[in-house]
Amino acid sequence: MPRSGRPHKLDGRTIRLILSHVGDYLKWKYQQLIDALLVPISHSTLYRIAKDYGLHSFRVKQRSLLTQKTVHTHLQWCKNNVNRTLDMWFRVIFSR
Repeated sequence: MPRSGRPHKLDGRTIRLILSHVGDYLKWKYQQLIDALLVPISHSTLYRIAKDYGLHSFRVKQRSLLTQKTVHTHLQWCKNNVNRTLDMWFRVIFSR
């Protein structure tokens, strides 16, 4: 027995095509995606499909750049520990 309500406008194949493009071009604007897809869909439909499948753009965590002092300290640490054996490194626990 068919379900009540209006049938979906897009079939599974078209949704997979949309998801493929959205996943490949996360930084594109919706209008750029719509133009590239050649599928007659609206901005809100594209947004809803991407949101339903967890595809969205995000900001990368900002990290501070290394200063000259930090670079020098890291290099000095490496030079001091270059001759350690593998057995010594197994006893080292790095934490942050």
